[in-house]
Amino acid sequence: MTIKYRLIISAFISSCVVVLLIGLSFITIQRVQIQGSLYEQIILSKDLLADILPPPEYIIEARLVSYQLADSTQAQIEEHKHKLETLQKDFLDRQRYWEQSTLPQPLRQLILEHIKAPALRYFEVTATKLIPAVERGDLKEAYALLHGELQTYYEEHRRFVDQLVVLSNEQAQKDENRSNEALKSGYATMI
Repeated sequence: MTIKYRLIISAFISSCVVVLLIGLSFITIQRVQIQGSLYEQIILSKDLLADILPPPEYIIEARLVSYQLADSTQAQIEEHKHKLETLQKDFLDRQRYWEQSTLPQPLRQLILEHIKAPALRYFEVTATKLIPAVERGDLKEAYALLHGELQTYYEEHRRFVDQLVVLSNEQAQKDENRSNEALKSGYATMI
């Protein structure tokens, strides 16, 4: 075999490898890109968990347990107190997580300041006023707290949670659009 034929065969094999690599790159990008099949599966899994688990940053479960506490028998009080302590710990753990994150400033301010402050006041009043009232058997005081001071803190917290949901959805859409633009640019560069 002459050198000419060896060069032609080598060039042909090299060209096939390059085409194969480009093809595999396109297939991989299609699978993992935003709105690709793997991305969709990740989103479905996260959405499913969000639908079934109470979120630690939203004190709705603490609100429920507070009401359960007021309706508790003496034997159930300790169980509900422990659950409230766990919920507060989970809330604070997530706050530390978000403190370390790179959230955009408007989201960061909402979650680390506006959502946090009324939630901490809610947990404080629950620990210092509601639980002692329930332990004394003073249900009138317990229900006054649940429908007064604790309701106020919960509603304030909820307003900020609702704002965070709107801003988070807007941010997710912006991030998705930026990702799609980067992929389009990458495709154009590959071609």
